[in-house]
Amino acid sequence: MADDAAGGLFAVNYGSFGTDKENIYYFSPRSLQWEAFGINYEDFIWFCFIGGLEKFYSGIRWTSWRKDVQSVNADEVFHIMPSLWSVEGKDFEKSIKKPVPADEEYVYKLSLLKAADKNDH
Repeated sequence: MADDAAGGLFAVNYGSFGTDKENIYYFSPRSLQWEAFGINYEDFIWFCFIGGLEKFYSGIRWTSWRKDVQSVNADEVFHIMPSLWSVEGKDFEKSIKKPVPADEEYVYKLSLLKAADKNDH
């Protein structure tokens, strides 16, 4: 697993996400869903080296993201409010971005998913 500063999480599928084993999945802070990346780990590394991340993150970066990311430790991500999956959270320039421990952010997001699951049933 690997996280990104925006609160996303990359994982290799070893059977938890479906039949496309060894492909990369991304837990999106925009949708709070695991999304198939459509490529395996080797292709993902190549994708990163050839500039694919620029396009991938084009809709989630704000003007000062380069400077802001420099203030985040390796074990931190940004807690972004309003949340990226909300209507109000679509304007990244107005969002408050606060570095928090990555594990705390993922526990928070998973608790939101569990609450949503309970409401659906």
